[in-house]
Amino acid sequence: MKKALYVPFKFKLTLIISLILLVLLFVTYQIVKHDLETQFISRIHSDLYSTQDMIRGHLDESFKRLSDTTNAIIGHVYVKEVLTDKNMDEATRDDLITDEIYSYFSENIDLIIVADTEGNILASNNTGKNVIDDLKKFSIFRNCLDYGDSGLGFIYREDSFYQIVIDPYFLNEEMIGLVCIGKRITEHAIGKIKEISGVELAFLNGSTIFLSTKWSSDPKQNDLYIREFNMDISASSKRQTKKLHLKSDLNETRLFNERFLYFITPFRSTVAGDLSESNSGIITYMSKGRNEIGTEYLVIKSLDKELSFLRKLLKKIVLTGFIGVCLAIVIGFLFSLKITQPIGYLQNATSEIEKGNFKHRLDINSNDEFVLLGDSFNSMAQGLEEKEQVRSAMDKVVSKEIAEEMLKGKIELGGEEKYATILFSDIREFTTLSEGLQPTTILQLLNQYFTYMSKCIEHQHGIIDKYIGDAMMAVFGVLDNQKNDVVRAVSAAQEMLEELEKFNNDTANPPIKKIKMGIGINTGKLVAGNVGTENRLNYTVLGDEVNLASRLEGLCKVYNVPIIISGSTYEALIKACTDSSEKILTRELDTVQVMGKTQGIRIYQVFEKNTNQGDFFNLISEFNDARTLLMQSKFQDSFYKFTNLNQKWPDDGPTLEFLKRSRSYLDEPEIFTKEYKEGIYIACGK
Repeated sequence: MKKALYVPFKFKLTLIISLILLVLLFVTYQIVKHDLETQFISRIHSDLYSTQDMIRGHLDESFKRLSDTTNAIIGHVYVKEVLTDKNMDEATRDDLITDEIYSYFSENIDLIIVADTEGNILASNNTGKNVIDDLKKFSIFRNCLDYGDSGLGFIYREDSFYQIVIDPYFLNEEMIGLVCIGKRITEHAIGKIKEISGVELAFLNGSTIFLSTKWSSDPKQNDLYIREFNMDISASSKRQTKKLHLKSDLNETRLFNERFLYFITPFRSTVAGDLSESNSGIITYMSKGRNEIGTEYLVIKSLDKELSFLRKLLKKIVLTGFIGVCLAIVIGFLFSLKITQPIGYLQNATSEIEKGNFKHRLDINSNDEFVLLGDSFNSMAQGLEEKEQVRSAMDKVVSKEIAEEMLKGKIELGGEEKYATILFSDIREFTTLSEGLQPTTILQLLNQYFTYMSKCIEHQHGIIDKYIGDAMMAVFGVLDNQKNDVVRAVSAAQEMLEELEKFNNDTANPPIKKIKMGIGINTGKLVAGNVGTENRLNYTVLGDEVNLASRLEGLCKVYNVPIIISGSTYEALIKACTDSSEKILTRELDTVQVMGKTQGIRIYQVFEKNTNQGDFFNLISEFNDARTLLMQSKFQDSFYKFTNLNQKWPDDGPTLEFLKRSRSYLDEPEIFTKEYKEGIYIACGK
């Protein structure tokens, strides 16, 4: 399992405090931002409504003035002359209208047109001539001629936008013509409304802005704004733009990443009633007594510009909050240190206990729960120290694993059946080798020898059951949960041979010559448990399989090999090595009936780790062939084979043993039938 990243608790606590403050700051920021934006949107909504009313009032007032001016112009004598004098040429009529009438009313009007009842234009000023063709195309002009209706409306030109009023001229209750006057709506005029309201405004011809205030001080940027807005409102014939949550009739649009709020409002005049006809072309008009819609106008305001103050305020809030968070982090860190310092002491003390320093004690000076924690830790350390003293004493008497089980209270009087592997080792002819030595010297040698051997057992997680003179008994797979106890037992035996060589080499001036040993290994069911009384116990293993391991160790002397394993151990070893990458070289030696057994068992030799594999396979092949000949009672052939084999491998112990047997069987065949019963060798000694 991958180890998690270590993060000190003081940093975690500081981080938690900081995150809580950051969340609170973020929530506060969002609430304040939402509330202020709502207030600003509400104010803009109010400004836009006020500006709507202001524009409507301005247009109504302008139409009133135009209507009054029309009445005054109709009463002028020169209008009558223009309409009644058939001999007056067009130039004279234009001069009269321009010089005598327009010049007098020029502050109130920008164009004047006089026409007869046939729709012929009799006179106009220069500005009026520009709109004559447009005027004749639409029904405001025809209605006045046909029905004598007065009318008012708007004329859109490419560069001009006019409010117009048309009134019929009656002489003796007979209409003899009509008078049309108009006032140009200029950017300057709507700019004054902008100055008062602070709102941008524009007039629309269909879905296109016709006349507007300057939305930006930069002319290029202003054109881009208007062009982008035209594209926006033209994208949908119904102008389905985003509706704000605050006001359902307030629209929002985004122009070059700048947010704008706006209304598009149709103009309804209170002067002339309502519109009788609305055309989407150049002119839109209204006639008295009819209810229809006139021109549309737009009021718009930049939300982002209005919120610039809010952004500055929010930046200050964020900055203040950031400073507060930094202070909170510092304070939180100092606070966490107060909490984590005793924990740090506890951590260090725990590390000392883990290292085995059970004398270490905590010294916490505080008036809270940490004092109680320190006292509990010290009591625990004292208990561990006492337990370790007991463990140290027991480790010198019994195996470490058994000592641990005893300290856990898991070992009681009695036993249980186990499937385990037993290892017996013994020094060859130790009695003869130590003859003449002082007991203290013998004891010193044995202690040194067992020191070398024991670490091999412990390295492979085996349990040393007992020392019996120069012999040692170990068990694998009884108490521990390690797998492949057979492989570990055999590996321990191989390591013991290596350590034996080191032991012989390390004793530069040994009191005895270099020693040899034999190791027997068997696997099977046994009983493991305590033998003795409730007051004094000895943990050991018992059973026929244990005795067999001891007999196998004795057979090492017969076959002149250091390690012999039983058939059950061999089969378990084959299975374990198949499931793992372990490689252990073995050869079948014989089928033997050891003392105390009624049936024969197969026995196998385990070779040392440094055995040359090439030599090994050649040896095994020839050895098996020779032994087969022996078991077939072909003593002459087996003798010849073993003789050749002995010449190649003179140090091979089993070859020497079977060569000796072949010679004796060749001389006295009856010995073979005495020593081998149905192919099983009868071992007479231990």
